[in-house]
Amino acid sequence: SKIRFKGEKIILVSDLNFGGREPWTSGINEFSGTFLGNGHTIHNFFINTTANQPSAYSSEGFISYLSEGGTIDNLHFKDSGVNAQSIDAKYKHYIGILTGTNRGTITRCGIVNGNLRGAWNSTDYTPGSLTGMNYGKIIACHAKADIEIMNNGVGGLIGNNNNGTLFGCYYDGKIYNWIDGDNNYEVGLLIGYSFYHYTNPNVNTIRSCYGIKLTNGWFEGRLLGKPHDYNVNPSYDKLENLEKNCLLLSNTAEASKADLIKDAEDVTDGNGIVWKAENIWNDDLTINFDYHGEPETN
Repeated sequence: SKIRFKGEKIILVSDLNFGGREPWTSGINEFSGTFLGNGHTIHNFFINTTANQPSAYSSEGFISYLSEGGTIDNLHFKDSGVNAQSIDAKYKHYIGILTGTNRGTITRCGIVNGNLRGAWNSTDYTPGSLTGMNYGKIIACHAKADIEIMNNGVGGLIGNNNNGTLFGCYYDGKIYNWIDGDNNYEVGLLIGYSFYHYTNPNVNTIRSCYGIKLTNGWFEGRLLGKPHDYNVNPSYDKLENLEKNCLLLSNTAEASKADLIKDAEDVTDGNGIVWKAENIWNDDLTINFDYHGEPETN
């Protein structure tokens, strides 16, 4: 079967350090079970891949494809990344350190000192620190990772968000900037490209998040990237409405917890757990990883 670990649990009982080992050439192919990190950290994990999958699209990450029903909770990475500079240009690639594609639920995960690399001026990549493509729910996560891929669809947390959820998350890494800043349409500190379902605007949920903007040659930009035809396509007229309760900051001293949680509605993940913004955030705008949501009540 193509489904890996369906109905199974992986429980991390200690930190893991891949230092001194050869990089992986590909991540866990497909995962629909439950991966419980228990707050532990994976150190020095790297993928160095050509991603020669025989399909129009491929995904690369620690878990390349998190299937619907799959869960990753409280797993952290440090000094880790994906090098896709020699990737096969015949395919479209979704690249992330945690997952390449997410259709499941990711909660309480973090990346510190991460790195994504790829070829310059290529349309073959959709990179994000947490995931390249998101159809699922990502809640209470953060990333401090540098993205060195000059391309469309580059997001600090998510490359392409397609009717997915991003709630209670932040990014404070660096994205390499294009020479012509006016053309950075599909580049965003949170999400590179977010599909806006204009006939059902509530299908996307991007709430209570923030990004730290940068200068001096790095992408300063916006929270969400815009499609190339944003200015002429009426389908995107209300794109800014996706950024409710989200903040673009120079530093965390510019805002308070109250700014992030104001009018932020609760979000229910794929496992029936309700997450409240006021419990996700600490006063210093870091994430409270001890909070794990509350069971949904009828």
